[in-house]
Amino acid sequence: EQVRNSLSRLQIDRLDLVLIHSLDQYGERENAVDRVRSEGMLDAMHELQQANLVGLIGASGQLPELVPAVQSGVFDVVLTYNSFNLLVQDAKETLFPLARQMGVGVILGGAFYQGLLTGNPEFVLKKKEQFFETTDPAYYETQELVARVERLTDFVGGDAGALRRLALRFALTDPAVSVVVSGMQDT
Repeated sequence: EQVRNSLSRLQIDRLDLVLIHSLDQYGERENAVDRVRSEGMLDAMHELQQANLVGLIGASGQLPELVPAVQSGVFDVVLTYNSFNLLVQDAKETLFPLARQMGVGVILGGAFYQGLLTGNPEFVLKKKEQFFETTDPAYYETQELVARVERLTDFVGGDAGALRRLALRFALTDPAVSVVVSGMQDT
């Protein structure tokens, strides 16, 4: 019903991609994938594909749930955020090789790491409870990451625009990354 309503509002016949958002809200690790299967979410998404209302199906979330999601073979695409950027590269070790092997697309969010790599990390860190989950390195390794951002800023001659360009270029360096989704904010 939500997809049909979206199609009507957008005045289009087909969505290119539909994601189950935050797979971790359905459980931990494999249990999350098992739950979306058992509750019929995947069946509904496959029906939408067969009706040609949706092109690709996927899930977003954290690496502990996305790795089993890719292993399951039921998703075309996954969206990972804050797991591959100039400060954190966890996805490179776990998710990316598996996604390439399984032929699953990777949408990368967090190339600017919630704003830390935009040239104004102080703004972001003042609101870290709002921007980061407690399991995120930016939440518990804040000072180390700020020091690394300062070194990167020095590397680009203090140019915030150059830092953002570097962050985007880096995000696209791994062949597993299909597309980068960047956010915008007026600070």
